[in-house]
Amino acid sequence: MSRFSLFSRMPSKMSAVWKKSACLIAVVLFGSFASADLLDHHESYLESSGADSNDAKYEKRDLVESTKTHKSLQMRGANKQTSYQRKKSVALARTDPSEHRNLMMTPNGGWTFNPVVYGLLHILESGSAEINGRLSMNYERVCGAKGYSYDAYNANERFKTKVLPALRKGRKQAVSTGDIYSKIDERYNRNNVPFQYMKEIGFEDCDYVALEAEAIEWDRNFGTWFKPMELHVPCRDPLDLFMSMCDHQGIKFSCKQKFQEEVNECLIGGERFVMSQLTNDNINLKCFGAPSRHGDYLDHMAERLQRKSFSTEYIHRGPTLPRSKNGECVWKQNGKYHERLQDHLKNKTDFKYYFKFCDECMVSENNLLL
Repeated sequence: MSRFSLFSRMPSKMSAVWKKSACLIAVVLFGSFASADLLDHHESYLESSGADSNDAKYEKRDLVESTKTHKSLQMRGANKQTSYQRKKSVALARTDPSEHRNLMMTPNGGWTFNPVVYGLLHILESGSAEINGRLSMNYERVCGAKGYSYDAYNANERFKTKVLPALRKGRKQAVSTGDIYSKIDERYNRNNVPFQYMKEIGFEDCDYVALEAEAIEWDRNFGTWFKPMELHVPCRDPLDLFMSMCDHQGIKFSCKQKFQEEVNECLIGGERFVMSQLTNDNINLKCFGAPSRHGDYLDHMAERLQRKSFSTEYIHRGPTLPRSKNGECVWKQNGKYHERLQDHLKNKTDFKYYFKFCDECMVSENNLLL
């Protein structure tokens, strides 16, 4: 091979190397430019029809979504609150309970939820058990010692088929309903739920709570609740309440002049209303006449609770025969005796706080039915 021919071929080889190098440099430079442009204008790029390929497009979309998620998590971290605090702040920001028709259907087909949780303070012989039972049968999210919404239908059926026939035959002994609660402890059933069971279930999903417990339990369970509580207290005439309690326990009040001992035997449950234990910024006490205005109270709550899609006739749980006042000696006593007895009930028994509250509340704006 001649020297001339050797050198004549070198330019073409070098030219090929230069071309390859130039192409490689161009690819690197263009790739850097394209990556930078993508980060600055990723949204418009993804919308462009000039994206390289489906695979490349999806990879870049994943990158964009990852960036958005990272930013979102950063924002959440900056404003982090517990679930409890968020619920409370939202609930307290809602409208005043007196102006709010709770759980009513809105024009767009949604629900407006309760700005408060309602409570019923169970006073023996005030008709509280009947109220609890009827509300749980007909409305959602009622949680009570005398019945829950979620199992009210079957509890009612068990009472109707197993207990009611025995009561109609005159049987006075307790009749088992046969549910799980009664098998664990025969004193209880689904219509008489132990307080420790209620606490274990919890009250987070309740719009209405009826407790048969000491007054302090309202403060312990709802004093710092994520919603304010509107606690309803059934108020009954002192003499009538007292005589009904005597009848409930099978005690025949003898109308002696020294009646203190008999009074103490009849009155039970005074620890359920202690004003100092119910005084809390998150608990708002209301009252209503009981049992004389039960129907009006149920109508009042019908506007504030969500009606069930399915319910049935509620079976009364109390005695089959109503109490007869004709055989009660107290109504045959003179006015002075009534004053002495009533003064004792209001000022010298465990119910003194309850009667004082009712006297004041029933003539105030806190009477639900005025």
